[in-house]
Amino acid sequence: MKGARIMEFDKLREVIGDYQQLDFAKGAIELALYCAEALDADGLGKEHWQTVPLDRNRQAPNNNAPDDPRRPSLERRARCYDLVLDSLETFENKIASGDDAAERVRAHAYELAFASTDEIFHSQLYEWLISRGLADELLEVRESHFYCSINSGSFIAMQMRPSYLQAYLQCEPRTHDKYQLLWQFYVKDGQPLRAAEVLATLAESSECVPLDGSCCLFLSP
Repeated sequence: MKGARIMEFDKLREVIGDYQQLDFAKGAIELALYCAEALDADGLGKEHWQTVPLDRNRQAPNNNAPDDPRRPSLERRARCYDLVLDSLETFENKIASGDDAAERVRAHAYELAFASTDEIFHSQLYEWLISRGLADELLEVRESHFYCSINSGSFIAMQMRPSYLQAYLQCEPRTHDKYQLLWQFYVKDGQPLRAAEVLATLAESSECVPLDGSCCLFLSP
């Protein structure tokens, strides 16, 4: 896509907004993802993320290295990812009328988003879905072509687990919530021993871990 590196962000946001109005899911999703890559062509932003990943509020854990010269490249990427998430939410909201065409647009938008090979974007996408209470549905995803409904809280039509989900749950910052999802991920992926190892780590952590018996149910043969 010519001109992606020199396109002003406000112009990009305007174009994405036009695509949203036109229900052009392919343009809205792929243009923003392409720009994210183009604006970090030297890979400095990705390198920084691999060292100090951002959280949902664009903050590094404990505000490490706030003056790192690579950080602006990562933040430019993140702004493009925000446009993708905004498009997904926009297409999601359009199905309230029960329009079949809007449903197809929404489905295609999620398919394109999950088809991305950008690991940083996947990390932001998972954070976004989990923050909307869709963690359990994300763990159930098994197929390649799917979309989720924020309104109904369900995923539809997949053939494989989302790319990078395991890596996301294992990456820094390693939180109690991530580990709670990680052991369930291992169970659903047929790896009960690894699930047990994560549960052991949780039990030994300094945080209060509410093991309510569900783990025993999941791990039972």
